[in-house]
Amino acid sequence: MRKYRWILFLYLTLLVVQSGIAKDYVVTSPDKSLKTVVSINQGQMSYVLKRNGKVVIENSALGISYGNEVKLQVKDVERAYENNDWQPLWGANQTVKDEYNSMNLSLEDGGQQLILKVRLYNEGLAFKYVVKTPEFKGKKQIKEDTQFSVAKDASCWVLDHPWGKKYKTDVAVADVNNASLPLLCNTQDTYILITEAELYNYGSLHLTANPNGILCADIVGETILPERFETPWRVVMVANDPVYFVENNELVLNLNAPCKLEDTSWIKPGICTWDWRARGAVENGFEYSLNTETLIRFVEKTSALGIPYFMIDAGWYGKEHSAEANPMTVIPEIDMPKFFKEAKEKNVGVWLYVNRIAFDNFDVDEILSTYKEWGVVGIKLGFLKLMNQKGVELLQQILEKCAEYEIMFDCHEAVIPSGIERTWPHFFTREYNHSLADGRYIASPVDHTITPFLNNVAGPIDVTPAFFNLDGLESRTYVRAPLRSTVVAQTAMCVTYFSPLLCLADIPEAYERKSDLFNFIKELPLNYDESIVLNSQIGKQFIIARRKGDTWWIGGVANENGCKMSIKLDFLKKGDYQATIFSDGKETTWKINREMYEVSKKQISSSDKLNVMMRPGGGICIKLEKK
Repeated sequence: MRKYRWILFLYLTLLVVQSGIAKDYVVTSPDKSLKTVVSINQGQMSYVLKRNGKVVIENSALGISYGNEVKLQVKDVERAYENNDWQPLWGANQTVKDEYNSMNLSLEDGGQQLILKVRLYNEGLAFKYVVKTPEFKGKKQIKEDTQFSVAKDASCWVLDHPWGKKYKTDVAVADVNNASLPLLCNTQDTYILITEAELYNYGSLHLTANPNGILCADIVGETILPERFETPWRVVMVANDPVYFVENNELVLNLNAPCKLEDTSWIKPGICTWDWRARGAVENGFEYSLNTETLIRFVEKTSALGIPYFMIDAGWYGKEHSAEANPMTVIPEIDMPKFFKEAKEKNVGVWLYVNRIAFDNFDVDEILSTYKEWGVVGIKLGFLKLMNQKGVELLQQILEKCAEYEIMFDCHEAVIPSGIERTWPHFFTREYNHSLADGRYIASPVDHTITPFLNNVAGPIDVTPAFFNLDGLESRTYVRAPLRSTVVAQTAMCVTYFSPLLCLADIPEAYERKSDLFNFIKELPLNYDESIVLNSQIGKQFIIARRKGDTWWIGGVANENGCKMSIKLDFLKKGDYQATIFSDGKETTWKINREMYEVSKKQISSSDKLNVMMRPGGGICIKLEKK
């Protein structure tokens, strides 16, 4: 008996020793569907994520290192539950629910103090690091050890371009290399979306698989940070269908601080005409160019169309990529005072394009104060291009300065959307995608059935759709290949892609000729009460319904095969609605008869179904008005 007692004593002692080596800290989502377990084992930190008891992220490393071996010890644990609703200044939904369980794990290794902040929402997991190294005076370079160990058989949709310009499908996890976010993975019946939120003062997070096929943090450029800093949030969402990520992407917004601006009355979403792809177009003997006559024509036409904004793109102050080009001067072909006088009289707000190089070489306050004096309402920052810490910090500097001068903001060739528009709502949108037609890569119909599930999940993107003159576009200066789309699909993209600044690509006369189709766009509020994804399948078709008050706008696009389907209308309130339907012509595809479309009207209710036909590369546009 004594022998057995001694064996039992040794066994219990081993358990105590082992528990001292490995310690687990568990956080569950409010609805109990998600659970993450953070483990500290021999001074190393890792985590596991489970959904409904099934492991979706296997044991993966966590931490920040400086090239030295880290041996972390837990000093304190704080837990909390939060449940708040808030209303964005603009968005895809009127109200955002912010509910989560949190854990702040305070750790220490010698002089290094680290807090791992964990939030578990019903929609997904988020975590970030707060680091303090008081013994070090100055700055040092850090390495982020974060990993995401998804199933080895997962296939991925990968953004393989710094600002989301191109993507690859069916990429094995082990082959992921320097992938921009979001990264979408699918294994069996589970989809996983990995992205980041609240990106400030830190290089963009890319992902690269290590030799074991585990996705590892691959921060762009060197990250040199001060004594105390916080990383962006790392976000993992899990669902049975990627539609869930589109409808619940406000998780990214929730991870950002509330609006910092006391007065937001000057921030107004709206539709914008734009001269870039009009250049070279000939209309009744008039050629669109970069001169006073063209700009005034745009202002007059924009006002007549009932559109609030007009944007002048590159070249108005000289060669945009030249360090000597002064963004406070104007080329001889433009009489800027005359133009702004006309814009003011016509009540059209003016946006100006400015290349990032101008902000590298000229004082930001001098630039923006000049624009404020002219009457500029917004700027588009072009070719930010830097995805590293320097680029992120430059973007933030210009963005905050724009807030001081009450100038709205758009950014092209930009870092990933990370929800900072919650904090800075004058940051409307960014080109985290390829804007259709002015480069060597021309989007295909299938692209528009994938991008809403990938790029646009992270936040608003500036796709610049709505070409109405689809034939002969290549004669224009900045359209270098035929557009692969139908006119109805071009219109539908104004709904399928969410952005509070809708920059239209074509000349005003094109919209005058198809005024019924244009009115569908003109009446879009770009700030919605509710958004619901309908009958969508990544790579095949994407259809979404957006509501403002009692009116719904539905937009849908199809891949090269087109599709036929029936849409349930059970999301409508009781009562009758007037449906106005714009559909592709019977002989229309993305290759031929692209400008043909049909218009029909019918009375419907929530018990009805709409039979929809989207031709190859085509689309559908539906407006539902409560009677």
